[in-house]
Amino acid sequence: EYTHPSVRLDETDAYYVDVIHTDARPLMSFGLGMWQRCGHSDFYPNGGLIMSGCEEGIMSHVAEEKGNWAYALRRILSCNHIRAYEYFIDSINPKTCQMIAVECDSWENFQNGQCQNCKENMGNCDLLGFYAFAYLNGTKAQKRPHGLYLHTNEKSPFCATHYRVTIVLSDTLQSLRQGGDRGNFRMILN
Repeated sequence: EYTHPSVRLDETDAYYVDVIHTDARPLMSFGLGMWQRCGHSDFYPNGGLIMSGCEEGIMSHVAEEKGNWAYALRRILSCNHIRAYEYFIDSINPKTCQMIAVECDSWENFQNGQCQNCKENMGNCDLLGFYAFAYLNGTKAQKRPHGLYLHTNEKSPFCATHYRVTIVLSDTLQSLRQGGDRGNFRMILN
């Protein structure tokens, strides 16, 4: 990470380079990936650090690997890292669902809903994985100014649907004078 482009992955390595950052913690924290943006499109599922479903206990990893302790140990030690190729494999069949990522300047802003929704032509979004190149329609890839962020499910199919809900109960002057609205609000999304 942060080395000369000749010794690491870089956008000049191919016509189009898309990178899935899934274990971008520092090496001292046992991270196996890298945080540095190095492709035309850099995807940061779940923020690029800890992947959904990887914090499970040992027995869940053993069960996921159908009792194979060697594979379970590999998953325990590198679950976040191996999610990159698992996400890519999952993206090959678009009939299951598409992993849509939104361009944003940070994971925190993405989580707070401060990034633009996907435009009709997917200009500020992209599909993670196999079809990432699809929306370029043969045009030359340009390096995106920001990373692409998305949430994933814990198990395959990993694609998750993003919703942004904004609720305004009342913004009248009378409401503001009394110190805002009072009461309870409950919402359930299925």
